[in-house]
Amino acid sequence: MKRSFADRFFAAALAVAFCVAMTACTVDQVLTDIDLALQMSANIAAAIEPISPADAALLTLAINIATTGLQVIQTDYDQWKASGAQTDLQKLEAALTTLKTNLPMELAAAHITNPASIAKANAWVNLVVTTCTAVLQLLPQTPGTAAMAVFPTPQKIKAGWDMDICAGAKTCSDLVKIHKIR
Repeated sequence: MKRSFADRFFAAALAVAFCVAMTACTVDQVLTDIDLALQMSANIAAAIEPISPADAALLTLAINIATTGLQVIQTDYDQWKASGAQTDLQKLEAALTTLKTNLPMELAAAHITNPASIAKANAWVNLVVTTCTAVLQLLPQTPGTAAMAVFPTPQKIKAGWDMDICAGAKTCSDLVKIHKIR
């Protein structure tokens, strides 16, 4: 059956609207994911308290690395969205990959002594790495990179914080909130 011009036009307009909506959701999710990771990094020390001064100093180093890396990612993301340049996308991907690689190594090198503290710190690092992976999966693929499968939602990342870091403690859970960005 042949479709009329109006039917084809409506179908095309609907497809364009869907694509625009999906792009907006992707942008919103990237910004939401980065915001969640920044909140987790800002609040992990409070979630782990009390720890020894030596462990606190070691944890602070890892927190500073995560925070700085996430701020660079946020800046690089904003720059890429404004320019659309392939080089800016590659810079963003490099920042994400660097943080994913370096943060676990930095925490391992810290040698935090309290077993409960290290468990929570490891869970936090895993959430930051998961967030970086989610952001990478939401970006368009650059030549030479493989497409990835399913990515975690902000709700799943937040649920990881609640379960793995806070163990159900409401005060701790309230430290990190999902904010819809833009």
